[in-house]
Amino acid sequence: RLSSPSRNRLAIGATVRITSGGRTQVREVRSGGSFLSQSDLRVIAGLGQDAGPVTVEVTLGQQRWRWTDLPVDRQHDLVLDPARALSRSAAQ
Repeated sequence: RLSSPSRNRLAIGATVRITSGGRTQVREVRSGGSFLSQSDLRVIAGLGQDAGPVTVEVTLGQQRWRWTDLPVDRQHDLVLDPARALSRSAAQ
């Protein structure tokens, strides 16, 4: 689950890359869905038989964050603190 101390507190529009076992999955945090509904804001990835560890890279706007060696089979609450961003690239 992503959160941000900025105006976009739920990190809507963030791109999340989950790498484990040599494979990378890409997810996007989206809100809404259809009339009077809400999509799950958590990013969920199936890893199959891979036991980890997992690397997660998040891009939101022009900023990027990375977490490495995360254990599998649990929810991680990742905070997108601008002070801890890796880069501010002009192009994605």
